[in-house]
Order: sequence, then C-alpha cells, then structure tokens
Amino acid sequence: MFGFIRKRPIISFTLLVFFITYAIGLPWLFLTQELEQSLGLREELLSLAWMRAGPTIAGLIVVAIVAGRMGLRTWLSQLLRWRVHPGYYLAIILIVLLPFLASIAVVPLSTPIAASPDLAHGRDWAAIGWLYLQEIAYITVTNGEETGWRFALLGLLLARMRLFPAVLIVGVIWAAWHGPAFFLFDQASVWFPLIGICLGWSVLYGWLYLRTGSLLLPVLAHGAANATFYTFERHFPGLSEAYDAYNPMADWGFAAFGLALALVVLTLDRRLFFGPASYRDGEHWAAGAAR
Repeated sequence: MFGFIRKRPIISFTLLVFFITYAIGLPWLFLTQELEQSLGLREELLSLAWMRAGPTIAGLIVVAIVAGRMGLRTWLSQLLRWRVHPGYYLAIILIVLLPFLASIAVVPLSTPIAASPDLAHGRDWAAIGWLYLQEIAYITVTNGEETGWRFALLGLLLARMRLFPAVLIVGVIWAAWHGPAFFLFDQASVWFPLIGICLGWSVLYGWLYLRTGSLLLPVLAHGAANATFYTFERHFPGLSEAYDAYNPMADWGFAAFGLALALVVLTLDRRLFFGPASYRDGEHWAAGAAR
C-alpha cells in the first residue's frame, strides 16, 4: 500500500479522504449524535469529528509516506507561520465579507422579516462579535480541511503543473468531496452552486497560501467564512430564513460574487497563477513525488 501511495499520491489522497469522511465518518455521525447530546457537548463537536478531519488525516498520511519527517516539519512550520504582511490579513476580511454581504443584499426581504427582532437596533453587537471570534477559533481548530486541500493536494499538484490548473483541480475534488453529504441529506440543489463556490475559493485560498507561504492564512480564512454563515444563522434567524427560502438562487449569487473576486485576483496576479510555482527554500516537500 505504501508503494502505491508513493507512486500515485494524488489518487491515494483522493481515495483516502472519501474513505475517512464517509466510510468511517458517516457511521460515526449516526452512532454518536445521542451521546453528544447526552454529554451536553457543543452541537456537531463529536458527531462530525471524523468527517471534518477527513482531509487533514488523509493529507498527513500521504505527506508522511511521500516526504517523511521533512514533509511533516514543513506542514507544522507553515501552519504556525503568522508573521506575514498585514495586508494579507485584510485580504482575509475582504475575501470573507464581500461575497457574503453582496449575496445577503440581493435577497428579497418581506415586511415581516424587516420588522423582526433579529434586526432590532438594541442588539448587543459586542456580544455577537465576541461569539463570532469564538466561532472562528472553534472552526479553525475543528474543521481540519486546509491541511488536506491546500498543503497536501495543492502541494502534490504543484509538483506537476502551474497554480491555475492546480487550483481548479483542487476546487473540483473539494466540491466532489462535499457531494455525497448533500445528496444523503437531501440538499442536492444547494450542492450545485457549491461547485462554483469551491472553484472560486480554491483560487482565493490558493493565492493566500502561495503568496504568504503560510498555511495559517487559508485556515483562518476558511474558519472565518464558515463562522460568518454560522453566526448569521444563529443570531439573525429572520434574515437566515429569507436567505434559505431564496435558495438555491442565494447560493448561486454567493458563488458568483466569489468567482468575480477570484477573477480579480487572477487578473492582478497573473504571474503567480500562470508562472512557475515558487516555494521557500526546503519547503517544496512534494517535489520528489513528481519523479
């Protein structure tokens, strides 16, 4: 098995991530939901643990077999790298908020929603902000996707091709990974715009990762994007119901705004996406896998 992974690391990662997520994660989900509730744990903290961690577990297995300790040291170094230009942290805010706010703005609001308590002027915005930061921290720690998509899969692809085709392939596999869950839980109509979302954000997260050499940046961006929607659902129920009622058009709008932002990044940084990929010295852990 190790020989196959070394010879076919991209196929191996893809098979592993689906196996861990669904062959292990789905039974775990059904077996632990009641236990999670009886223990008073945070919703989905225990039950979705394997499904959320699937990309990271698959990625680390492949990295360890392909590049050994050097690959794992590189992963940890990039995951802890926070000293980057402050402008990239600002970019995270723009990447997260601009498409979200734009998609919310185009959702038709009925009169009852406009007058509902979730839009009250007396809302405690400081408390919501604090809970939002807690949500980012929680999702950053638990969703576990970026190690798989950006570090492992994108790293393997960049040993064979340039960034633009690599981020497209990552986006397609990323969307396909979500697919079974959406169909199993009768959300197929929402999965189709997710393909556009994954393609757009694969460009954006790939840009963040390659420009900074920091895995922490796309991890934070992914966590903040999820936290934005979760906070919106929990603290603005009227607007959230209107958004859901307008689906899948609302999600198609979100995908369109994200793809537009990705196009801006592609246009402004063409050399990064269409030129040869560059890494810091000693950090291209997957280079040997292309031989």
